[in-house]
Amino acid sequence: MVSSNNSDILPQKYLDDYLSENNYIFDSLDEIKLENFSRIRVGDIFCDPDCRFKTEEGVPLYFDRYHLTKTGSELLYPLVFNEIANLSLKK
Repeated sequence: MVSSNNSDILPQKYLDDYLSENNYIFDSLDEIKLENFSRIRVGDIFCDPDCRFKTEEGVPLYFDRYHLTKTGSELLYPLVFNEIANLSLKK
């Protein structure tokens, strides 16, 4: 469910919405069986269960509907770094 209120122009979205809207993509990614491929689950980074579109300081996390800002991508850095390190260890 996406909604907004008068006090904030940003939409309100929940983790369940994100997961159901993108389930077909996740299913396809889960079918990839390669040694050097790993799906990174980012929903828990941005949604708990309300999805965040900006930081507590009001800095946007998204440039547009689908693309992260530098601030948004920095939230993913530790997760991506660890996943790359884990894939490197499998070699």
